[in-house]
Amino acid sequence: MRLGWNADSEARTEAITHFGPVALALFQAAKLPDVEPATNIGEALAIFEHWYSESQGSPFWALFEHQIVDTPLVDF
Repeated sequence: MRLGWNADSEARTEAITHFGPVALALFQAAKLPDVEPATNIGEALAIFEHWYSESQGSPFWALFEHQIVDTPLVDF
């Protein structure tokens, strides 16, 4: 996931912390495909999206609408 975040901030740290249960549910589902994960991925994502919308005043997915300028790779 590429959001263009090149520095930490309190809001970014809080978003990453709240996204943790989503990442954990995804990891559990990938690691143990035959076992029902402790947390439903869709449910974890819905909880995160609701939190983000309430705390930031905009949907999480709006972050992906911002153009991220590619920086050329220079090999020295």
